[in-house]
Amino acid sequence: MVKVILVPIFLERLVVRMDIREEIKPIINVPLSVVISGGLTLLGYVVAESFYTPDEQGLGHNELAVAISLFLIGFFTMINRRKALTQVLALLSLENGLFLAAISLTYGMPLMWNWEFYSMCWWRLWCWAFLSTVSANPSSPWM
Repeated sequence: MVKVILVPIFLERLVVRMDIREEIKPIINVPLSVVISGGLTLLGYVVAESFYTPDEQGLGHNELAVAISLFLIGFFTMINRRKALTQVLALLSLENGLFLAAISLTYGMPLMWNWEFYSMCWWRLWCWAFLSTVSANPSSPWM
């Protein structure tokens, strides 16, 4: 609930406060990024294939592959972007990939509440550190 409603509102207010009007150029251009993301998706499917057993119930054929692909693309996006705000969006994608992988491997949510608690603590710590850095130094290269 927090990630669905409050984090997007917080990020939108941060964009307005920082007065961002244009997309920041990535390190690797967009067409090459799309090709790399396609390769990472293919790699996710190749890696996930070794975990698939047709006679086992509960694990879908594509769940783990999508989770690994989401994690890899989020990690690539975090490396490819220069500014902190776009890296936060990539970190959200990466975290969602980890969460989906954990759900697909544990067949549900029995131990995942601890992960959500850890995730909320991590986001509070990160937002506190980010905002204290920005407010202390408005001419920071992250902005």
